[in-house]
Amino acid sequence: MSEIENYWKTIKNFLKKTNKQIYNSLQKPAKESDIKKLEKILEINLPDYFKESLLIHNGQKDNDFLITFVDYQKLLSVNKMIENYKMLCKLFGENDFSVIKQKNCKYIKRNYIYNHKWLKFTESDSDGLIIDFDPAKKGTVGQIFFRPHDDNPIDTIIAESYKEWLNKLCTKIENNEYEMIDDEIIFKDFTF
Repeated sequence: MSEIENYWKTIKNFLKKTNKQIYNSLQKPAKESDIKKLEKILEINLPDYFKESLLIHNGQKDNDFLITFVDYQKLLSVNKMIENYKMLCKLFGENDFSVIKQKNCKYIKRNYIYNHKWLKFTESDSDGLIIDFDPAKKGTVGQIFFRPHDDNPIDTIIAESYKEWLNKLCTKIENNEYEMIDDEIIFKDFTF
């Protein structure tokens, strides 16, 4: 069993015990053709561990945004990632990176409102977790950060990669570092 499969086994066992509604919202595997379509649209090669994760679960069912995955964030399917990406490209234009005037961040390139090499993989009220394929000099390709929908600063890296993000999530689960608030699973010091 691969590391990604082990992470998902831990997550699914946890969800079965704590919130079956979230567990039941996880979708079947993504189609390889859909993953290739996402790569073509983004003009990047997705990390193997992210593709492997999508081939285990293609996010959550799209029809109910009230069932969230972690810290009020819904895990997006490949089709929802594509839809979201296209909408943001249309909103901000193909070459308009709409720079926010805020403090410099060493890891995230120029604190754009939107960068066409960012992939949002969770969402809650237009906020979301981003995989960054165009980091600043001191950043890491594939790093994860939280992007608010408004002009709040973007300056905190949550994980160096999606794989590390899953690992941190599993560590929080194993150490019981979460609380239940109105059927939501909230992890301590994890997303924001």
